Amino acid sequence: MLACGEPLPVMMPTVSRFLVRLAILVAIAYAVMLGLAYFVKPHQGEMTVDVPLDKVKSGSNL
Repeated sequence: MLACGEPLPVMMPTVSRFLVRLAILVAIAYAVMLGLAYFVKPHQGEMTVDVPLDKVKSGSNL
């Protein structure tokens, strides 16, 4: 029993407990990535970018 005013002992988790928690977190992250890859469809459309003529001319003098 702990006496009044004594601090609680700090319990360190074991290596196996740490590895199990880490594996669960990795599995959750992997499942989220798979879910995003399968269920989120990218928006496809045309894209135009104006390129200044200065950059085109300066790039040809390599």
